[in-house]
Amino acid sequence: MGIVLGCLASQAACCFGSALCSCCGCLPKARGSVTTRLMYTLYLLLSTLVCFLLISDDAEKFIQDRMPKYFDVCEQNDLGKNCRDLLGKLAVYRVSMATVVYFAILAIFTVGVKNSECIRGKIHNGYWGWKFLLLLALVVGAFFVPSNDVFAKAIFVLGSIGGFWFIIVQVIYFIDFAHRWNEIWVGELEDSENRCWLYALIAVMVTFFAAALVGVVLLFVYYSYNDGLCGWNITFIVIAVISCIVLSILSVIPTIQELNPKSGLLQASITTAFIVFLVWSALSSEPGKCNPVTSNDAWKWVNINVSILLANAAVFLFSWSSKPDSDNIATEDEENHVIKDEEDEVVYNYSLFHIAMIFASLYIMMTVTNWDNPWYTNSHGLSWAATIVKISSSWLAVGIYIWILIAPLVLTDREF
Repeated sequence: MGIVLGCLASQAACCFGSALCSCCGCLPKARGSVTTRLMYTLYLLLSTLVCFLLISDDAEKFIQDRMPKYFDVCEQNDLGKNCRDLLGKLAVYRVSMATVVYFAILAIFTVGVKNSECIRGKIHNGYWGWKFLLLLALVVGAFFVPSNDVFAKAIFVLGSIGGFWFIIVQVIYFIDFAHRWNEIWVGELEDSENRCWLYALIAVMVTFFAAALVGVVLLFVYYSYNDGLCGWNITFIVIAVISCIVLSILSVIPTIQELNPKSGLLQASITTAFIVFLVWSALSSEPGKCNPVTSNDAWKWVNINVSILLANAAVFLFSWSSKPDSDNIATEDEENHVIKDEEDEVVYNYSLFHIAMIFASLYIMMTVTNWDNPWYTNSHGLSWAATIVKISSSWLAVGIYIWILIAPLVLTDREF
């Protein structure tokens, strides 16, 4: 019993103290830079789960049963039959904006941090209990902010902008992950000369391309015709197909591979599959007869859940990655069960990481609420705003990927 209490006491001291440590001592040791990002990712995941809970039918019924004045609020704001949906959405807005403010505070606080040993670095990498209490206080405080039509519209606009930029961040994260994946497997192939690595690489690449191809076929089948040709839908699909073909061809051009050895079809296949998903998500948000899933709630939930899964996967992949070319000397801290790797210099920009988490919070907020447009009470998650944001972000994603490929050809005086 004494051992258990001592363990709990040490973990409490760890989570509420300044030391860089793992709040779960039972887990294997990890680099401090990785542990910190995973903890912030966990906070984001908790915020996401709360948002899902607040917008669910069961949670709304729970609130109705225990808040006698629930319908009075609806009547005062003239919300009528849409009261449940609007209150659920506004609750998600509040939790998400509290999370945004939380990461904004940290983004400003960590500007210019050089290493983990300064006071701001220690706060960024420690004091997890206190930072959780701060997040909790912001969430509670958010429910005391007066809400009205202007509030909902302002949050929707801010969320649309943040959601757009997080989609771009997602693409960058996935491209970086694909680069690392390709580098590791190609390295194993060269070191061991075991062709199983080559076959595995080809299998993964073919899987992603096949998934993208199936997606394109389904897009043409279900979104190109409905009592007449759907011109805009066909245009969006054709642009995506041409863009994916171009970036795939560029990835294997010898000149580009010579200057950019990290380029390859694995990266192109992952990017292609993600772009096809973005187009499907965009067309599924489109109002009008050319959207066959307008009244299909099951497909809407598929869209929402896959989007949330990809968003959290992107953040997790970045959190788990380490800077491969860092010259920092890593030292093991047995007491706090962590490997310190940022005592000399940071391996990632703390402030930019928190800005990315702001975009992630806004994107998750918009996705959980299905991009419901407050200008149209009965939009049911269908709006041209959501369609335009997703389509335009897919185009910008293609542009970013192509620029990554051709940058060494254009900027010959810089090292990549």
